[in-house]
Amino acid sequence: MTRHFCSYSDAAYLPRLKALYASMVRHCGDFVLHVLAWDDAVLDWIDEAPRNVLGIGTGEFFTFRNNLKLTSLPGPQRSRVEHMWTCGPAHVAMVMERTGQPVTYIDADLFAFGSPEPFFAEAGDAPAAFCGHNFAHVADGLPGPTWESHAGLFGELNVGLCHFRDIRVAQRWAELCREWCYLKPDGVIEVHDTERPSRVVAQRFGDQKYLEQLVREFGAVVIKNKAAMIGPWNIHTASLQVLDGVPHFGGVPIGFYHFSGLRLGPHGQWSPSRPEYQINEAQVDALYVPYLRALEESSR
Repeated sequence: MTRHFCSYSDAAYLPRLKALYASMVRHCGDFVLHVLAWDDAVLDWIDEAPRNVLGIGTGEFFTFRNNLKLTSLPGPQRSRVEHMWTCGPAHVAMVMERTGQPVTYIDADLFAFGSPEPFFAEAGDAPAAFCGHNFAHVADGLPGPTWESHAGLFGELNVGLCHFRDIRVAQRWAELCREWCYLKPDGVIEVHDTERPSRVVAQRFGDQKYLEQLVREFGAVVIKNKAAMIGPWNIHTASLQVLDGVPHFGGVPIGFYHFSGLRLGPHGQWSPSRPEYQINEAQVDALYVPYLRALEESSR
């Protein structure tokens, strides 16, 4: 079975996209990666890439999606990254229209350490499937962000790995993002609960917080296998071990790791993530060192 993935990238993220693709070749079986290219550097790589990488430039994309009027977005002007987030869901819908197949959206800064098949097995025939942030709670006393501090503002679910079988879910996501998609929480209120500490909750954040709405509207499932995709926001919530060269999270092989927050400094040094994630040396050795090695290889 050929699985269809889609992502997007510009020149700045191209090394990460190339590293992702190389990891998928090792772990994802028969697949096609559909890429929305935001500049000529990405299109040039697609032209030279193997036949299971298919690309579309923004000009052709906007022509194809003119019914969504993505070249004339409502509201204040969006930044480059906000525009990319806006177009990502429409790209998913476009690939589904063109292929007639289920499509899995994947962020360019993910990296496969193992097979994604447990993720697909759990997704089953659901109209869509998403991965939770799986934040720790304050009461757990763990380093890093917590459900109380982050879930209300940035979402219970992470947008890095999203599977769609029903095109209506992707189309609805595209519609919502066209109306509003900004790098800030919107509609923030303070929620008081007698059984939990007070916390702030946003109605919207980027393209991400809409996923909770899609679960409610379409019955999309939330993947219970936390190792299917982990990230720096939940890395402290289970044991991390490398067994026979494969990183395991809570004793389960990791499918994808989301290298969110990884930054290249002005003098060429990499910063593993934002300070609030509190990544430790053992986590760097198990996950970040292999990934940085892959980035170096993809930059040659």
